[in-house]
Amino acid sequence: MKFGKSLGVVVIAATSLGLGTVAMAQARTRSNPDPLYARNMKAIPVAQNSQQPKEQNKQQTFTGTIEKSQNGSYVLEEGGKNYRLDDSSLAAKYMGKEVKVTGVLDANTNTIHVTNIQPAM
Repeated sequence: MKFGKSLGVVVIAATSLGLGTVAMAQARTRSNPDPLYARNMKAIPVAQNSQQPKEQNKQQTFTGTIEKSQNGSYVLEEGGKNYRLDDSSLAAKYMGKEVKVTGVLDANTNTIHVTNIQPAM
């Protein structure tokens, strides 16, 4: 009788251990996608702000006066607003003069990436 009880306990323990292993395997299978499905999935890049790159790459024309800022860089003063100019060699030629600056505005740094500067007419 003692042997029968011990055998029963062992059988119950083994059965519950086996069921636990099966349950864990099923849980792993559910959380991992089908390998064939996963192979066909493609990463889709997500744009942070789809409007910003289009606006930042657009050439614009600004009209104002070339001035030298306190830190020595050249700025375009246009209607009370100052824009830093990234091409100081070209800007220096027009110091204190009314000009038309063509370039791409980086709104984050308020800098115009200059492509052309010419006298305003």
